[in-house]
Amino acid sequence: MEIPVSQVLYQGSSRDLEQIADGPPYFLRLRELQFAAPWMQLLAEGNRLIVAAEEWVNKSSGRGSITLFTEDHRGTEIVLQHWYWAIFFPGWTYEEALARFFPWAELSNDEEFYDESDYEHFQEECERYDREDDVHYYHESFAEWKAARDLTVLRPYQNDGEVASWRLTLKLNELGKAFLRIHVYLSEIN
Repeated sequence: MEIPVSQVLYQGSSRDLEQIADGPPYFLRLRELQFAAPWMQLLAEGNRLIVAAEEWVNKSSGRGSITLFTEDHRGTEIVLQHWYWAIFFPGWTYEEALARFFPWAELSNDEEFYDESDYEHFQEECERYDREDDVHYYHESFAEWKAARDLTVLRPYQNDGEVASWRLTLKLNELGKAFLRIHVYLSEIN
């Protein structure tokens, strides 16, 4: 590669050179899909994939961490990838950011996990405890409490004002299914 003498490198040149090395956005997205192909394959084989994310809610940087894991036949969690450095989504909601981070999957709340957390929120809001009689009273049932809220939207299961915690399940979407078909075709050796 010839570099003219008149071409001066300055402090910001490293970013320009990185962009040249990375290539256009088309190739960056293709590499991201290639990197995720083993996870897509796990989903295609019927395995369960889960995303756990922590969002620092008081930071405008969108800082957080993301962990992708699966479960073995005993329900033991196996970490596939953990991103904890340089996870920033400035100006994005985590719902948008996580969908963009895993463009090959549909995301949904881990219902079983969220049910436990939702029940705790229900108790905080609806429970009254009578110490004299040692009885717990509720002004509505858990089913009524759930029905009055849209709990199907992507949301954190916990938010203490500093960190919002998410736990989502993944399912292959049309992009993921199509990419796997292309990946299998390109990987075949004849």
